[in-house]
Amino acid sequence: MMKRVFPVYGLFVLTCLFLAVSCNRNTETCGPCKFELLDSTQFVIDVEGNIYSVVKIGKQTWLGENLRTRHYADGSPIDNTDTVFKERYYFPAGNVDSVKMYGVLYNWAAARHAKDGEVHANRVQGICPTGFHLPSDEEWHELVDFVTNCTSGKKKFSPAKMLAVDSLWKESVVPNTPGMGMDSNNTSLFGAVPTGHCYEDNEVVRFYSFHSGANFWSSTPYGFKEGDDTLMNPNAYGRYIGYNDVLANKIVSNKKACFSVRCVKD
Repeated sequence: MMKRVFPVYGLFVLTCLFLAVSCNRNTETCGPCKFELLDSTQFVIDVEGNIYSVVKIGKQTWLGENLRTRHYADGSPIDNTDTVFKERYYFPAGNVDSVKMYGVLYNWAAARHAKDGEVHANRVQGICPTGFHLPSDEEWHELVDFVTNCTSGKKKFSPAKMLAVDSLWKESVVPNTPGMGMDSNNTSLFGAVPTGHCYEDNEVVRFYSFHSGANFWSSTPYGFKEGDDTLMNPNAYGRYIGYNDVLANKIVSNKKACFSVRCVKD
């Protein structure tokens, strides 16, 4: 269903605050490692009226929360009964009350909102609100690479810990992981929450890893090469942060899995 490919690295968001940290190496190319939660005038509102904080990380600007909408930016709904393109969404742990805190889980078809076999440019809006898009695998790499090469003061935090929100995680005994000493999480202000994921197979939906893992989709199909039609591949790239992990891992997952979505600004 899901496998890790190789480690990359991650990040998060919480309160209205500006945080600057020094770079671990090569300050000329890395630049000042600044993480900034933008003020309330720059909040993003989706088509349903859900409001999202916005965080600036390096040269990128991300939504600071998981997406909660069940409609695309043009107002059309995700139809869970659709039998052609099979776009699906589910509530974390199967509980609608969890949406406000954890967002909605989407399969890849719903997150990307593209017909199989149809080639798109690298920037795919998908389920994201206007002005934002579903991050490509390369954009995730830029994010986690930036966070990986930064430190917080004199202490070096792991990429997973810098990405993860400072509560909610299952406890871990492994040092420098999201579940160990959670009060020092989220240096990057990205605020990844342990939403877990679900998987639909033959109309049976099973939920996994609530409170122990955070999974995110990219817009990039597995094996993608510029100009090639690879959307028919049953797998796509994503990112995973676990309560017991030091790294924020790049993964390949079957598109039937339902993950969280974070959007990056156009």
